[in-house]
Amino acid sequence: MDENQDLIIGGIKKRGSRRPASGPVKPKAGASSNSLTTVIIFVVVLAVVGVLFGYMKDKFSKVSQESVSKANSLESQVEMLKQELTDLRQKAAILEKDNLASKQVVIDLFDKGRTLPRNPAVADWQILKNPDLSFNISYPATWEAVNPIIETKKNSNQKEYKEETVVLQPKGQTDFLSALTIKTDYQDFASLSLKDKKQIFEDLPILDSYTFDSGEMIYFINIDKNNEEIPTVLILTKNNIYRATFNITNKQLTNYFEYREDFEKIVVTFGLNTPVKK
Repeated sequence: MDENQDLIIGGIKKRGSRRPASGPVKPKAGASSNSLTTVIIFVVVLAVVGVLFGYMKDKFSKVSQESVSKANSLESQVEMLKQELTDLRQKAAILEKDNLASKQVVIDLFDKGRTLPRNPAVADWQILKNPDLSFNISYPATWEAVNPIIETKKNSNQKEYKEETVVLQPKGQTDFLSALTIKTDYQDFASLSLKDKKQIFEDLPILDSYTFDSGEMIYFINIDKNNEEIPTVLILTKNNIYRATFNITNKQLTNYFEYREDFEKIVVTFGLNTPVKK
């Protein structure tokens, strides 16, 4: 025995050599309580996470459904707008067709009722008076004159004559470039009397004729080689025949009527230049 151990024999305490064997060690009460708390907290956390997950999943599901619903609604609206646009285009095409048909009727009536104005108001018009030309003409401020072309040519009898060409057009109107042309023409008949010249053209589908100081004007619709209708005025004078034409064939153009009427007014201002004595 260990001398450091106590023995009790017969009620006498003696120091012995060995301690009594130890029994099982009981856990402390505080440690058991802490473990239980940890478990409870863990369970609570799991429950909260589960609730949050379920809530968020439900939210995401609703958002997804709403997004799909909105996308379907937007797609439906786009399709409706496309259909409405198609319907509007069809209606516009019908209206345009009807408008063109109506405008054509107006044009036909306009053509059939054309006459040459006798006394147009031209006091504030500009005068194209070139000493190299045999004639002069007046035109409104909204028009402009292109430099005249003068060439020496020969007729079928090899007789020389001066071919003159004057071009006028509305300012800044690209659809009406070279709208009006006046040029010498029919030189083989130029030497005939005024009476004989009138007889040559008496079978034309004349819209109007007009006697002025220097001769006679004959207004008719000519059909050119392309089967286009060209408003034309023949100006018969003692020594020449001039042809004035309105060269715009698209009658649907905006301002066609206005410039066609200008053409008629311009033509009737035609006058012969007095030769300059040398």
